[in-house]
Amino acid sequence: MPSIPLKKSRAVTLPLVTLFIGLFFVSVIILPSGSRASLQSGASNTSSASRDVSGKRARPDFVPGEALVRFKRGRALQGNIHIAVPNGGIAPLQRSETEENQEQILMRVERFEGSDLVDGLRIARFASPDTGKAIAALNNRADVIYAEPNYILRADVGSSDPRFVDGSLYGLTKIGAPDAWDSIRGSSDTVQAFYGSPRVVVGVIDQGIDTSHVDLQGNIWTNPTAGGGDIPGITGDINGYDFHNNTGTVFSGNSSENHATHVAGTIGARGDNGLGVVGVNWQVSLMSLKFLSPTGSDADAIRAFSYAKQMRELWISSGGTKGANIRVLNNSYGGSGYSQITADAISALGQAGILFVAAAGNDGTDNDVFPHYPSSYSLPNMISVTSTTQSDSQVHNFGAHSVLIGAPGTGILSTTPGNAYLTFSGTSMATPHVSGAAALLCAAYPTIGLSHLRGALAFNGDVLPSLQGKTLTGRRLNVKKSLDAIASND
Repeated sequence: MPSIPLKKSRAVTLPLVTLFIGLFFVSVIILPSGSRASLQSGASNTSSASRDVSGKRARPDFVPGEALVRFKRGRALQGNIHIAVPNGGIAPLQRSETEENQEQILMRVERFEGSDLVDGLRIARFASPDTGKAIAALNNRADVIYAEPNYILRADVGSSDPRFVDGSLYGLTKIGAPDAWDSIRGSSDTVQAFYGSPRVVVGVIDQGIDTSHVDLQGNIWTNPTAGGGDIPGITGDINGYDFHNNTGTVFSGNSSENHATHVAGTIGARGDNGLGVVGVNWQVSLMSLKFLSPTGSDADAIRAFSYAKQMRELWISSGGTKGANIRVLNNSYGGSGYSQITADAISALGQAGILFVAAAGNDGTDNDVFPHYPSSYSLPNMISVTSTTQSDSQVHNFGAHSVLIGAPGTGILSTTPGNAYLTFSGTSMATPHVSGAAALLCAAYPTIGLSHLRGALAFNGDVLPSLQGKTLTGRRLNVKKSLDAIASND
């Protein structure tokens, strides 16, 4: 057990906890900084949004005037309602004459795309100054399981391909990719077709991917339904969807929006095409699920999760003719706000067989003491990733109990918008090595179960001294050893 245990669950029905939440948000309303942290690619950079000048973790930002609320089964509300701010005890379900002297908060409660992922989940909107009181009032209702802020998240920042040949892609060699390519190079290499289509899809939950990049074009996911629109409320999802701007256009064309494109290149830049770089997979399908612009909220991230789960389930139910064979979601972003709703949503992804790979963060702090979310949620379908250097040192966030493995994350060369290539550093760069490796294992073994997949990746890497006491396994990813471990157990 860690010396300071992680907060893995929250008993929101206990009066003391609800009273604390209410007092906290009434006493101080945390507004997001007017100047939000930009994407960072330097190895030594830390997020000004997550640490204050004293070096301690600052309070998390959230979207003013919004709350995510989960109602009890069959009791979810919808529409405009007044809620009394309680003086104590449990708030009544309906307004009554006895409440005339109590302060009333008007809010609108609505379904949103994330409501399909977690039963009873709704988003509530109200006046920005009422955020703390509204959340306290919701948490005191007898029909509410929990209510919480809508937290803000930020990005953590063997082929003919010339930059592999010249040794620029050291990370691929470190994780044993060239040896793995002797037997499997991507989805289309597999002999066994699964539901009529072997192509593995990796969802990149991030900014938008530059789908026109010459080194990514051949591996960009295309919706098998012409024009998209299989999921209610979503239209034009040809290569993915932008949940921040509610459009099927996933890339803005702005070259400074480079984070997701860089991540995508490490997962699956086209292999053996004589261009630029190569990803862990030579052939894979990359789905762009945008919610950062440049920051994003828990609600928009959950909408992306829900879309991924529905597309996976549609692919299965249609025999591979619709939806997408999503096996992995890459999540190279994070914040310090604990969200039970987000944890429930990620857990729901596991029910669809989707692996959730998350960056540990770039603050250089111990996640066992100062959790970083979503990577610090303790869930069986998650892998949290720290970064290692070319000399196998550990850098950025760590956690002996909360971070599972390491992967190369310093000085990583990959694709960026406009057919360019740049070198970035951070756990954002380590995470796609693991996501790409997971997709490669799924290509080799299409029916592999989620727990088997996670275990093969986490417990068959290279043991590094620098990761002892810094990760749960003490290992750096090695995809070849993971493949061998699965083969030996078959």
